[in-house]
Amino acid sequence: MKSGGGGRKRFGGGGGGGGGIGGGMAMKFRPPVETSRSSATGKRPVAEAASVAHVVGMMVVHLARKVLYGVDISMKVRVHFFLVVGTFFFLTRAAFVVI
Repeated sequence: MKSGGGGRKRFGGGGGGGGGIGGGMAMKFRPPVETSRSSATGKRPVAEAASVAHVVGMMVVHLARKVLYGVDISMKVRVHFFLVVGTFFFLTRAAFVVI
């Protein structure tokens, strides 16, 4: 099968150099199709650049997860207990100071 011919015989001769309607090289030329980045087949779009704030936030989350999953459960219970008691103590002291 010839490229561009689709298997059909064209009018005006088919070889290569003939002039006429449908013959010759001018009819077989396909201009390059311009494709944008988003419509290119087989390629995924590139992710947007991350900001500094996003990278710092991801680092904080990473460290918090390491601490959260790496600490013994008894230590986590103690820390949570002291945080709850400390917050309660702080809020009651602040309420009395305001009034």
